[in-house]
Amino acid sequence: MFADMHYGEGEAEAWGPAQDANSTRVQNAVLQSELNGLGLVVMLGDMITGNNVHSNSSAYWDEFTLPVRANFSGLPWATILGNHDDYPFQADGSPRQYTVETQADRRELLANDLRFADSATQLGPAGISLASNYFLPVGSHGDPQGPPELLLYFLDSGGGRAPEVVYPDQVAWLEGLRTQHIAKWGKSVRSLLFMHIPCPQYTKALHSPQGFFGMALDNITPTANDTGVFAVAKDTGIQAVFVGHDHGNDFCGSVEGVWLCFGRHSGYGGYGSWRRGSRVVELGSDGAIRTWVRMEDGDVVSSGELVGARDAQG
Repeated sequence: MFADMHYGEGEAEAWGPAQDANSTRVQNAVLQSELNGLGLVVMLGDMITGNNVHSNSSAYWDEFTLPVRANFSGLPWATILGNHDDYPFQADGSPRQYTVETQADRRELLANDLRFADSATQLGPAGISLASNYFLPVGSHGDPQGPPELLLYFLDSGGGRAPEVVYPDQVAWLEGLRTQHIAKWGKSVRSLLFMHIPCPQYTKALHSPQGFFGMALDNITPTANDTGVFAVAKDTGIQAVFVGHDHGNDFCGSVEGVWLCFGRHSGYGGYGSWRRGSRVVELGSDGAIRTWVRMEDGDVVSSGELVGARDAQG
């Protein structure tokens, strides 16, 4: 998963395009290192910095998806939105005068993503708050009618033009989906949840005595209030939640049986000088879920087992 790429900063300055080129280099390096067995890329939000883009958000959207589209054609990706992607343009106080300002909203940004053949992104259901709310079933043990090997859920945590919160109707939608999927396939199907902004329980995951590994060098800035996302994850058997947002964290901590994990700051845009990389998640043939961070230079850090093989039938 790539988190917080922040393409589009400093577009009128020499360092801006150079910074984006560095972010593209991170993607290419990580994808090449992890290509064997790689089935899906998750774009974990804040892929562009909308408040610095004065006219054409879609051009930067095209740029950050280009490494996958051009160099790894056929590899699908799924996108959720962060708090900067649709942030309205903010003048920087310079004498430059922009006559056109970015006005793309969340659903328009996702619609742009859906133009590409390899995009597995979906536009969230009408009538549910925000935009990037959907799920993807992965694999079926060779039986198209059978249970998937993995269920991936995506929730829009807002920001930009919206408050930084997962709305109650989104939580109810997720809970309803989980109820349907458990009734159809049982609770043994491995299930993961992706958001951009952490839920408040991430503060409990910090150095959790129930299990902890990885880097914790940044503040944790969760959604504005707790609307029950974690409770649904815990009560319906979602094994792990993955977020971005806080660039100096890539840790995973266990809280009440749910692993709460950060991705890794992947782009050269956004704040912080920590080394760039990408969190990887593997569903093993033995049913175990393992994760690690692949760095731009090839190093592997922040690795651990989230679900053991011994629990594969549990």
